[in-house]
Amino acid sequence: MKKFLVLSCVLIITLVFARAGDSQNAPDKATVIVAVGAAGEDEFGTDFQKSAQLWIDACKKGGANCIAIGLDPTNATTDLERLKQTLSAEPRESANELWLVLLGHGTFDGKVAKVNLRGPDISTDDLSAWLQPFKRPLAVID
Repeated sequence: MKKFLVLSCVLIITLVFARAGDSQNAPDKATVIVAVGAAGEDEFGTDFQKSAQLWIDACKKGGANCIAIGLDPTNATTDLERLKQTLSAEPRESANELWLVLLGHGTFDGKVAKVNLRGPDISTDDLSAWLQPFKRPLAVID
């Protein structure tokens, strides 16, 4: 059932982007940021990578800009920092969509919810604050 949901979502996204991709000569396109979280176990890591690849493929087919975070080997910059930098580099105002796809696990300690990333996790409060300045179509998919 889980795989059916993921495939259904990716199909819908592909169709939406394909329709929007008709204007591929335009300099601005929708941007999809795919943030892949910490796997915890190998089984989950494989599933997360497969899901991320489906998103990347859908973006290519639909003509959207795709930025993947959490698939490359870790380096001096944490995934939390990369996500923040990536969001900071995006235009605040635009007619083009910004999609943030969060793949992975989360935690909730009774007070704060967090998305598990490799390295420091991101709290929903921090994510909300980072997204607050955006005045463009925005979708957050968790």
